[in-house]
Amino acid sequence: AARLVLVGDLVNKGPKSLEVIRYCREHEIWAVRGNHDDKCLRLFDGVDELKDEYSYVRDMSTDDAAWLRNLPHTLTLPHVDAIVVHAGLRPSTKLEDQSPQHMTTMRSLEGGAPSAKPGDASWAELRDEAPLVIFGHDARRGLQKFPFAIGLDTGCCYGGKLTGVFLPSRELVSVPARRTYSAARG
Repeated sequence: AARLVLVGDLVNKGPKSLEVIRYCREHEIWAVRGNHDDKCLRLFDGVDELKDEYSYVRDMSTDDAAWLRNLPHTLTLPHVDAIVVHAGLRPSTKLEDQSPQHMTTMRSLEGGAPSAKPGDASWAELRDEAPLVIFGHDARRGLQKFPFAIGLDTGCCYGGKLTGVFLPSRELVSVPARRTYSAARG
């Protein structure tokens, strides 16, 4: 049976963040946690100061926050030999030894160390082992297709495309954004 799996950042990437959380909860959609999901939880918990772009947090229920908090950082899909993560996995590091911060913020490697900066070397390009890693987070690089990693962030919230992949075939599908929801940074 087909299964929809989201690569994180369910919130703050369009006008209906709270509705996305509730839709996913009600329809048992699988997802991993992204950096914007973590930020939402810090705001809900009162750790960070609430800003306008996260005003929906005021209307979140404890059940909404609990659902978001319980999202894993990775999902292993053995039947299609893949792992889903929001941002990336450090090469040559066992899954259980990966840092949650790297899994939600990494874009590149600098001197072999994970970095949230765009950098010259995509961690995905350097991945040289199965299973296949499916990720998002890196709209600046756009679609990334490598033997052991596929990056799906094609900037939908910035007016680009929403891209998905069927596994195990690796067939890609994209649809254009209806409009620009957020200005690209940097």
